Amino acid sequence: MKKNMVLIALISFIFVFNLQISEPVAAAKLKLVDHGSIKSTDSYSGYHKESWFAYQKGINYLKVNNYDYTGAIDKTDKFTYIFQKISKTNLKETIYINGKKNGVRYHHTKLTAARYYWRLFRPGMISGNEC
Repeated sequence: MKKNMVLIALISFIFVFNLQISEPVAAAKLKLVDHGSIKSTDSYSGYHKESWFAYQKGINYLKVNNYDYTGAIDKTDKFTYIFQKISKTNLKETIYINGKKNGVRYHHTKLTAARYYWRLFRPGMISGNEC
């Protein structure tokens, strides 16, 4: 009888401990928060399609994968933007083009990475005037 109680207690402990460990790991994963696409045609590049996927981890980290297809040359470029809040008034934006680091920009703002994306970057991306 005591062996059964010890076994049940041990299984319960393992189950509770596993939940406590797995929850923070799940919270650390990137979560898809936005996606979309825009299609257009012009005389210079022909058919053009831009699609994006925005992933967030907390409020101070956001990653945007932007795929830019140009029909005239039948080519797709991948732009990745990573926004990180690095201090109370500074936001770091790291830019990759086709997997290669292309530059870093710093924005003097009190906005979190998530708010910066929704208020400034996304509207600029949709209108074609990225910040």
